[in-house]
Amino acid sequence: MRHVSRKGRVSHQMEHTVRRKILLVEDDPLLSTLTSLMLGDFGYDVSTAMTGEEAVELALQDESVSLVLMDIDLGPGIDGTIAAQRILAGRTIPIVFLTSHSEEEMVRKVRGITRYGYVIKNSGDFVLLSSIEMAYDLFDAHRRIEIQLEHLASSRQRLDFALTAVSDAIWDYYPDQGRLYWSPRYFTMLGYEPDAMQPSVDLWRALIHPGDMDGAVGLFRQCMAGEMDEYNYECRFRSAGGEWRWILIRGRVLSKFSDGTPERIAGTHTDIHERKLAEERQALAARTLADIIAAIPSGLFIYQYEPGDGSLRLLKANKSATQMTGIDEEQWLGREFDEIWPNHAALGIREKYMKVLETEEPVTLENVAYSDKRVSGIYQVRAFPVPGNKLGVAFEDVGGLRRTETALHETETIFTEFLEHSPVYVFFKDSEIRSLRLSRNYERMLGRPLEDLIGKTMNDLFPSDLAMSMIEDDKRILSEGREIMVDEELNGHCYTTIKFPIYIDGQARYLAGFTIDITDRKRALDESRESAEKVQKLLDEKELLLREVHHRIKNNMSTISNLLTLQADHCHTGEARDALTDAVGRITSMWAVYDNLFMGQDFRFISVRQYLEELLGAAGDSFGRHRNVVITAEIDEDQLDSREIFPLGMLVNELVTNSYKYAFSGTGGSIFVEYRCSPDGTRVLLYRDSGAGVPPAVLEGTAGGFGMRLVRLLVRQLEGQLSMSNDGGFVCRIQFRMASA
Repeated sequence: MRHVSRKGRVSHQMEHTVRRKILLVEDDPLLSTLTSLMLGDFGYDVSTAMTGEEAVELALQDESVSLVLMDIDLGPGIDGTIAAQRILAGRTIPIVFLTSHSEEEMVRKVRGITRYGYVIKNSGDFVLLSSIEMAYDLFDAHRRIEIQLEHLASSRQRLDFALTAVSDAIWDYYPDQGRLYWSPRYFTMLGYEPDAMQPSVDLWRALIHPGDMDGAVGLFRQCMAGEMDEYNYECRFRSAGGEWRWILIRGRVLSKFSDGTPERIAGTHTDIHERKLAEERQALAARTLADIIAAIPSGLFIYQYEPGDGSLRLLKANKSATQMTGIDEEQWLGREFDEIWPNHAALGIREKYMKVLETEEPVTLENVAYSDKRVSGIYQVRAFPVPGNKLGVAFEDVGGLRRTETALHETETIFTEFLEHSPVYVFFKDSEIRSLRLSRNYERMLGRPLEDLIGKTMNDLFPSDLAMSMIEDDKRILSEGREIMVDEELNGHCYTTIKFPIYIDGQARYLAGFTIDITDRKRALDESRESAEKVQKLLDEKELLLREVHHRIKNNMSTISNLLTLQADHCHTGEARDALTDAVGRITSMWAVYDNLFMGQDFRFISVRQYLEELLGAAGDSFGRHRNVVITAEIDEDQLDSREIFPLGMLVNELVTNSYKYAFSGTGGSIFVEYRCSPDGTRVLLYRDSGAGVPPAVLEGTAGGFGMRLVRLLVRQLEGQLSMSNDGGFVCRIQFRMASA
């Protein structure tokens, strides 16, 4: 190992006023001696050890050793790293390793044991001495820090003790750092263990009652925004047991940044729960007393007596007093007794009141008659002393009470007379379904004196099945609060009962109802029902008879039609055959009417569409054998009386027959029938064929055969309007109104 100059050694030695002792652990005797001499030259006391075991023993026994210079390779026995670990387990001392190993693995190993130094052998005396001095400096710095921490912990304990001793909790907040401190009292006043939760603004919000959230958080936000520097607010916090406790929160900005936002905010929490409860109890008591005074029906005046001038001035008046006397409290407050009651002097009332104040004994005055321009009546008055030289005067308008009693008596008389003579059964029941009041006619219904019926249950008054049904209905009325109607039977009589609840203070306390004997009405209804059944039976018989008549008429028409057809087949002249064929067509149109009447549900009205479609189909079948004619129709759905459908059908039959006979040549043609109905009752029949048309004289009505004359007669029967023209064939338009429209 190289040595520094003697001069350097002397100057370095002078820096130490106290010699420090180093334990040198080295198994090489020569190297140990040289290193000891060098360290001695620089002012250190040196003791040496050759093995790890010896080093552990000397380091633990000799407390004057202040640093260990440890070789790692120590031959047989434990090496330097194990020896260092055992030394450090017994005392806190800096250890600097001295080794020839420079491998990364070795460096990592010794660093895990101590961080006071690692010196490679043959690095020079300067490196070794610098490492030793650095180890001493680092050790001293660690000791100073530990001492400071011990002092800080002690100070913190004293502060926590002081904060625990006071009743207020303290909080301290640095917004930009997010650092928040709560004193132990912050937790204990709410029943939590100290440091039970990590302080945070979010936790603070979570503990506040929802009803107080806007106020507390709003004030805190104003401070955070630099809008205010201090606040006080009373709010509720959730305790560990889940209850809400009243806390007075205070906050103050202690320092600000240049932009006006707070750098530090601190404040206190004060438990005011008991005070708030006391205030609430006191306020409740005051409100209760005020409510009682305001609610009592008696009038109440409070007067203040002034011994100096002997005045008696109005201090308070309740609502009943102002209503009975017409004295407005605000208007007469502070007025003298004689000014308020000018006519009391003649009655000597003031003297009696003054005696009450003198003796402190209450007095009652009966039937005090008083009258002035505001009020008049007879009163019962009670005067009593009130602490603080005050006089209380309670009074009742006895005259008004008597009038009320009279009115109640009259009402009761009217009600009783009503129950005595009511033609319907009237009842009142309580919430236990017991009869309270009954009309006199219940004696006839139940066959018992009325006095025996009052206060009884339904099981006492009615058969079990009926009583059970009544009780279920009554309970439903009281629970649901709605009116019901029921039908009941008793002793061969039928009754309808309407029941409803009677509300007292918003609760269904009673129920009442009316029962009507509907036996005669039900019998009349049954007789009416029997009569209706008889009438229906007659109508059914009439319907059957009409069906039979229509059937016979249809059969007779069928027979006539067949006979005419047979006769036409044996005619030798065309004119006679055509006449018979036309007659068959007319009979067919009437036959279709009776066929619809027989098959339909209504014997008066017939479907126009069904009837005309059948009629046109029959005409096509009859003439289609001789000519190629196409018949089309557009017919609205309509119902016509049989008296109207007959002429309408015959009209259509005559028009179709005329077209088949005269309008078409051998190549055939087409027929179009349109029927329209309007909501106002107007009906329009439009007939058109594609034939050669008809002569003008026929259109004018001065010529034409029997068929066209029959058409005009049928239109007249319908009270309709007829128009005919030639427009690409024969066109006929008939308009009429439904007879019932």
